[in-house]
Amino acid sequence: MTETTEQTIERDGFVDPSGRSRAFTLKYPVVVDGRTYSEIHLARLTVAEVAQFLETVSNADKRSAIAWPVYVDADGAPIPQAVLNALDDDDGFAIEQGLGDFLPLRLAALLDGATGRAPGEPTAPSSAA
Repeated sequence: MTETTEQTIERDGFVDPSGRSRAFTLKYPVVVDGRTYSEIHLARLTVAEVAQFLETVSNADKRSAIAWPVYVDADGAPIPQAVLNALDDDDGFAIEQGLGDFLPLRLAALLDGATGRAPGEPTAPSSAA
């Protein structure tokens, strides 16, 4: 009898990959380390990708910034934190507005816990109207 391992199972892809990613065209493209970034993609994560991210976070220096793995380029490669930090604030804000559609629920719950909000609870206004 042959034993099937994770390494021998290949997945062809999702039955319907539409909606698993979205491109955000930057109004103000940036150049970081000689590479021009004119769009940032948000992509949904698999169970393995979430597990890898959580392991990275648990092993990281608490002072280091770790980019959420939902930020990728057109080829699916992670966007470096330096690129995210260099974005014009309006571009960054537009991308953050779409983050809720791509961040897995358990990561969203961690983010809400880190900010002291209950999951799904709206944030308070930052200034008086």
